[in-house]
Amino acid sequence: MSDAHLLIARRAIDGSTIAPRLAKLAQLYTGSPVLDPRTVARAARALDKFEPADTAFEGLPLDATATHADGRTLEEHIVELFQEPDLDTAQSRVSELIAAERLARKTIKSPQPGFYPRGTIGECDRYELIVAGAQREEIRSVLGQSNNPRTDAGKSARGAQDASAAQEDHTGDHPADRPADRPNDRPGEHPTARDDLFSSDEPMPPWAQEPAGQPPGRSANRLSAAR
Repeated sequence: MSDAHLLIARRAIDGSTIAPRLAKLAQLYTGSPVLDPRTVARAARALDKFEPADTAFEGLPLDATATHADGRTLEEHIVELFQEPDLDTAQSRVSELIAAERLARKTIKSPQPGFYPRGTIGECDRYELIVAGAQREEIRSVLGQSNNPRTDAGKSARGAQDASAAQEDHTGDHPADRPADRPNDRPGEHPTARDDLFSSDEPMPPWAQEPAGQPPGRSANRLSAAR
């Protein structure tokens, strides 16, 4: 009943007759011997969503004004499509036309520009930057210059990257990090090969030293017995 005004004539408060809003589809709705009236009604309801609110009962009837890209009204296009002899094909083409018009009229709401925190990932903080208007061109220009090795900005960015990479590559090249410069390392001995439990820089105790003129084998036996 709420959509009856689209395809059925009405009477205003003063008793006058108000024509259906979609007069051409109304003729198919009431006069076509082959079309299912429910199919026409569905098309009329879909078309009405492209129209402003009807003000017929306020004394200002509004005819259908939604147009296709070619300038003709959508109602005219749908009436022509319903002339297709194959009813399934006609309904399919009407549905495709309505879907295309919905997509063409769809508006995308732009987000509010700003700088928004988006949480932490590992050891990094994540942010989202949304820019619009003149700022879009400024950001694009900065990014373009930074990515161009021929510009000063691009050279500076690459110089910073090269310096950072060089610092990472030379980690361990400091004199204190080289095994040969460590005072406690013996020549030819890898620093990780030493056993701190049995290694010492202290001199051998007197009881383990070789007495003057004594064969070395007996000293080794004495050391073993002492342990």
